[in-house]
Amino acid sequence: MRHGAEGSICGLANITPALLRPLVHEGRDDRRVNALVEAIVSLPVLPAVKALVAHRRGDEGYCRVRPPLVPLAAADREQLVAAFEAITGEPAGA
Repeated sequence: MRHGAEGSICGLANITPALLRPLVHEGRDDRRVNALVEAIVSLPVLPAVKALVAHRRGDEGYCRVRPPLVPLAAADREQLVAAFEAITGEPAGA
């Protein structure tokens, strides 16, 4: 943003908008954004984003994906949620 970007199409805005606000509006970098992106892209991205939305909303329905995609395995989801909470300090439903 600091270098002239106008915005981002980013699943993170659906998961943790407060984390992105300073980046978008003030151009302030936040290492947590990079860490969260790394955690997400280490897995199939769309199922990972949907799993985090489900976690934040407390609604398992968000985990559903359409074929040929498959939801994250339970172990991957647990690991991703643990990483999300460690990175952001934001528990479910926050």
